[in-house]
Amino acid sequence: MNYDSEQIDQNDEDADLAEERKLLASLIE
Repeated sequence: MNYDSEQIDQNDEDADLAEERKLLASLIE
C-alpha cells in the first residue's frame, strides 16, 4: 500500500514537471 502511494506521488510530480515545461515552452515561443 505504501508503495502504491509513493508511485502515485511520483507520477504527480512527473505530471507537474511536464506542465511546467509546457508553460515555459509557450512563454519562450
